[in-house]
Amino acid sequence: MDRAWPAVHPLRQIAEEIRRRRGLVLAFAGACLAVALLGSLLATPRYRASAKVLIEKENPNILFFEQVLDLDTTQDDYYQTQYRILKSRALAETVFQKLDLGRDPRYLGDDDAIATFLDEAIEVAPIRSSRLVEVSAKSFDPYQAAEIANALAEAYIRQNLEVQTGMSKEAAAWLGDQLQEMKARVEASEQALYDYQVMSGVTNLEEMEKIGAQKLWEVNTMVLKARADRIKLEKRYQRLQELKREGGAARYQSLAEILRDPLIQEMKIRYVDLLSQESELRQKYRDEHPRLLEVHAQMASLAARLDQEIENLASSIATAFEEARAREQSLLDSLEGLKTEALNLNAKAIQYEVLDREVETNRQLYTDMLKRMKETRLSEHLKANNIRIIDRAVVPTRPFSPKPMLNLLLGLVVGLVGGVSLAVFLAHLDDTMKTPEDVEQTLSVPCLGVIPNVEQKKKAAGEEALIELEAAKHPQSAVAEAYRGVRTSVLFVRSNSSPRSLLITSAEAGEGKTLTAVNLALSMVQAGERVLLLDADLRKPRLHKIFGLANTVGLSRLIVEDLPLEQAVQRAEEYELDVIPCGPVPGNPAELLGSAAATRLLKELGRRYDRVVIDSAPLFNLTDSVVLSRSVDATLLVVWVGRTRPATVLRASEPIRQVGSNLIGCVLNHVESGTQDYYYYGRYGYGYGYRYRYAEGEPEKQIRVWPWSKKAA
Repeated sequence: MDRAWPAVHPLRQIAEEIRRRRGLVLAFAGACLAVALLGSLLATPRYRASAKVLIEKENPNILFFEQVLDLDTTQDDYYQTQYRILKSRALAETVFQKLDLGRDPRYLGDDDAIATFLDEAIEVAPIRSSRLVEVSAKSFDPYQAAEIANALAEAYIRQNLEVQTGMSKEAAAWLGDQLQEMKARVEASEQALYDYQVMSGVTNLEEMEKIGAQKLWEVNTMVLKARADRIKLEKRYQRLQELKREGGAARYQSLAEILRDPLIQEMKIRYVDLLSQESELRQKYRDEHPRLLEVHAQMASLAARLDQEIENLASSIATAFEEARAREQSLLDSLEGLKTEALNLNAKAIQYEVLDREVETNRQLYTDMLKRMKETRLSEHLKANNIRIIDRAVVPTRPFSPKPMLNLLLGLVVGLVGGVSLAVFLAHLDDTMKTPEDVEQTLSVPCLGVIPNVEQKKKAAGEEALIELEAAKHPQSAVAEAYRGVRTSVLFVRSNSSPRSLLITSAEAGEGKTLTAVNLALSMVQAGERVLLLDADLRKPRLHKIFGLANTVGLSRLIVEDLPLEQAVQRAEEYELDVIPCGPVPGNPAELLGSAAATRLLKELGRRYDRVVIDSAPLFNLTDSVVLSRSVDATLLVVWVGRTRPATVLRASEPIRQVGSNLIGCVLNHVESGTQDYYYYGRYGYGYGYRYRYAEGEPEKQIRVWPWSKKAA
């Protein structure tokens, strides 16, 4: 009959392994607690004193311009640097020597006492979201701890002030050297400017440039005016030349200058008057008349004068043009000269301005350095430290180490974690058969039932009754119910027929085969069947002890002496069960059980009883059960949960498979009560064990049981 067992969740498996090994976990945790308590009691008390120091971000007041000295302390690495300084060897050595700690027994004979002092005695811890730093010192002496913390804070402040003052002195010395050099540069630049003024004749560049510009403007204005005049006269001159080329007495009459000249106009009027007089006189006199001749003479004289005046005027126009042209050219020449002078002055001005700017720059630098040097010298006396003590360390009243409660708590946590880890590790190493799935995967046969730990149940109840009679003594118990379940599984494991003879065996001794045989037989009796319990363990029989029967006549004599069956069958009236004990232990059990007489006996018993339950010897290294299995209907293998390994049970059951393969299933025995999962079990340590010798009277070879595992009675 196949049975599908539910899968077990890995977490439940781990939890069950931890629960089963709770003794190991508690022992490990107790050991850790004991170590923590012992360490706390034996440890020498240590005290810690702390001083709070404020570290401000502030630049030393030396210079104000970055070109001379850049002191940027606004980065976060500034505080990291200060923390390293507080933990520096130089500062620790200062405190070490000041407090004369070399005489302390802790540092006597230490090759590097300063390093030891730094590692063991000094702690620096910045306080978050603030500029405060907690400087702590640890010591076995509370007063010494306070002294070290305060001395370290004071030494740090003093060192910081000395460093800043030293920087001021170094800066002042550097500025003094630079000041002398800058003074020499100022004097040299002034001398160069003076020499250039003497050489170039440039005294007042701005005034000279102003005058030159004024002259250039005036001459340029005059040139423009002269050019306009020349152009105007040039037009008259060109007209005069045109008229001159035409010729004739009246060639200049159309000139505007002649037309506008008052003398010529007056002379023309007089000439017209003379013409009028001549006309009147011609009407009265002849040409030879004196008055007419006089008028003619006046007219000739006036015409000659008029021509002369016109010629003079024309000549003046040409002369004026030539003079205007010459004047224009003269002004242009003057303008070019002024431009040349302006260009020369500009060239001189460039060099002059270069030298003048150098003089001004050097003077400004000299003035700034002189001012900074005075400020630096003053800062040497007025320097303010950016580090100060907020809270001085006080003498501690309680030690900070050891902390018994914390140590115990840590010991408990470590113990529990270590114990659980060890339990899980051991569970991982445990390859024994624990679940029905292990049985079915290993042997390919069904698990017909699981039997709770009867020994544990008896011990808990304080009862002295034999555990093999549990099914009869307590028929309502879980153990009895489990065997009734095994009975049902055995009867219905085969669909065609139920086995009449059933051989009960195990891979090794002490796995509960006798327990299973007795209780299974009792459960079959309770079902109303006629049952015979046969003790076929001819090496170490126990059934006669369990039921209090005589062992003089039994299986061995039935086979050897061919006695009647009734002489060996004994009735256990209290349990309504027939029992055939082993009888005298023979010297050749395997040969005896494999004989034809044994086979005939088993067939006879099968005809007389409904069920024949046979308790046989274990399989490992013994052939008793193997030869006996050929004469029975079915074989049932008992497996001790958490003790039997798959390789062992597989190797032990292999001969049965080879001779007949009537192995119908297995029973998981010795399952611890209280297990959460009915189908999951762990390691157990009950029973007697033997592997190489199995005979009555021989001392039992003890199975190794670890101190943390559960020992059976």
